[in-house]
Amino acid sequence: MLAKKNRLSKGQVEFLLRKGIRHKSSNFLVISKANKAGINRFCIIISKKLKLTPIKRTRIRRQIYEAIRKNLGAGQGAAIANAARPGATYDIALGPNSKILEKGFAEMENEIIYIFKNIFKWVKTS
Repeated sequence: MLAKKNRLSKGQVEFLLRKGIRHKSSNFLVISKANKAGINRFCIIISKKLKLTPIKRTRIRRQIYEAIRKNLGAGQGAAIANAARPGATYDIALGPNSKILEKGFAEMENEIIYIFKNIFKWVKTS
């Protein structure tokens, strides 16, 4: 699980859904907006339209959070910390689509790394 400082609150998620820029990758809907908090903040939104049991939704959410956590900190595997422009931080909501059910953890992690390496191209800094 991510540290609380790296997660978005309910109010922040609602603001992000209204004002954020949407981009689709092959397995995720990415809603993002530049922030001035000094840290990247995330949330995972799994729709009930995917027709999953609550157990499967929670499993997918935990896998996505783990992939983010593994690549968030400083270090050799820190793709998220090293990907963006220096000093740029973002609020990011990830909404997996139905194709994510067929993917393993490694494929999901690679997709998330790809998203964070390209996020600054999609988001205008405020």
